[in-house]
Amino acid sequence: MKVTVEETEPGTRWTATAPTGATATARLSRLHTTHTWLEAEESVPSPTLRGLATALAVATGVPVAAKAKPRTTRHRWLTKAGATAYQIVPPSDIDCTDPDNLAWASRPVPTGLEITDLTGLSDDAVLDLWTDFYVWVHEGWSPVADRQAARKIFAPMMAEELDRSRSVLVVRDGRPSAHGFVFAEDDGWLVCCEAVAPDVPHGLEDVDTCLRAVVGVLARTGAQDLTVDGHVDDPHLYPVLQGVPHVTGAGLHLLHLG
Repeated sequence: MKVTVEETEPGTRWTATAPTGATATARLSRLHTTHTWLEAEESVPSPTLRGLATALAVATGVPVAAKAKPRTTRHRWLTKAGATAYQIVPPSDIDCTDPDNLAWASRPVPTGLEITDLTGLSDDAVLDLWTDFYVWVHEGWSPVADRQAARKIFAPMMAEELDRSRSVLVVRDGRPSAHGFVFAEDDGWLVCCEAVAPDVPHGLEDVDTCLRAVVGVLARTGAQDLTVDGHVDDPHLYPVLQGVPHVTGAGLHLLHLG
């Protein structure tokens, strides 16, 4: 199949066209340059999509990526085109009103830990915490291209979307150890929770304390639905998430083509 590829936006967007007229677009992320993101109609047959994705990968020099929940039509469409998972987001929906989850969240805070929110930190301090976290948690599988550029991208999000009063900071021996950044969603709340670095001493205990504190804060404000944004290779969050009594959801696969 002869596919033509046009660079529709210099350095950031490419469109591939099959002889049938079917198209697919690859868009380069501002944060990550190890892949581009696929844009294509699911009406494109999987074999055609495979050819389009291969042509886009050759043109851009990196694989084309897409997201899909497992056991869905979209996931089957992508995998039939040859897509394989390069990262997995596990089931991560927590009901903050569930009695068992509340009992888990209410366990005593370990000795030596201080629990606070993010309202007392400066904008720069919050932005630094988030950027450092984002960089290290993606380093092994989708590294950030430029930390300072990422910081500029994140600044408006942290100023406008982060709920500092519901977010949690765990402090051990006077230093931040773990954090849970909480954001409002249309249908509930989302938290990004991990240690401040991959090699933090007592990371499992501190992240467990952090996530329990987030569930407790939300429960006290009458919230029910919390989604935890994480990955199966997050060194502290994933083991902690497995210890939550009741976690639901389909999860999400990040897939590579081409």
